[in-house]
Amino acid sequence: MAMKIIFNRDLEKDTLNEIEIMENLDCPNIIKYHDHKSEVNKLFFLFIEYCSGGDVRKQITQAQKLNAPIENLLDKSLQILNGIQYL
Repeated sequence: MAMKIIFNRDLEKDTLNEIEIMENLDCPNIIKYHDHKSEVNKLFFLFIEYCSGGDVRKQITQAQKLNAPIENLLDKSLQILNGIQYL
């Protein structure tokens, strides 16, 4: 499990919308939501599925640095598109 911390008080409505959307998603290509907590000072803590490889940008950047086969990048692209199609 991973924790996403949101500090900006102005993001309260956006964060609540994100939580509402994530609660109802069930797709292998989209991070799973587990729970959330909010503090009086408007800090939000989202508890989400942990991805060992980091976010998509990090994975693609690492693949480019390692001159990974194009098939790896195509696979990541297909996973992203499947997630978008689900939405």
